[in-house]
Amino acid sequence: MIEMKNIYKSFGKDHNERKIFENFSFTISKGDMVAIMGKSGSGKTTLLNIIGGLESIDKGTYLFNGKDVSKFNEKELLQFRRKNISFIFQNFALINEYSVMDNILLPLKYRYGNIDKKKLASARELLDKLDIGYVCDQKIDNLSGGEKQRIAIARSLISNTNVILADEPTGALDEKSGYMIMELFKHMKNIGKTIIIVTHDIDVAKKCDYIINI
Repeated sequence: MIEMKNIYKSFGKDHNERKIFENFSFTISKGDMVAIMGKSGSGKTTLLNIIGGLESIDKGTYLFNGKDVSKFNEKELLQFRRKNISFIFQNFALINEYSVMDNILLPLKYRYGNIDKKKLASARELLDKLDIGYVCDQKIDNLSGGEKQRIAIARSLISNTNVILADEPTGALDEKSGYMIMELFKHMKNIGKTIIIVTHDIDVAKKCDYIINI
């Protein structure tokens, strides 16, 4: 499903160039739940962004279901992300002026335009599963970090894409909530979703199928 072949990525130029990846290769199959681990600054989030089509590689090949993503133009990348990728960002990437429900429904509005009763019911059910149904009408500004994290996760899951990219998804959560999220990820994996998790938590990584160390 996802194959990186001898990718090279750097930032800066000439004497200021900083290599992130050099001749780096790996393969992730459909339905895998994978942890990405490494030291701070090693390029974990950069790799997640490359997989999600938010950043490009300098050299090498990135294949997604046999298609070379590294050759996509901006329009093709946008279509690729909308169709295939859901993101859980470390900084949540929520819109403070919107309600919780409006934030969660945002990907569906981009994809379908109108939101019918069935999609609205699915959103409420997902909030209940994450134990945050009580905040659905509140503004983001009024919520705790843990609540925002679960809302960001709900927004990614409702998109129903095949790949979920999660940057430290349990980082702002207590132990109970973190366990709940990992169980939800396991369920998504069991129905064929591919979950790729950047984490510094070895306990989270051990719950994945395997670890990519960078």
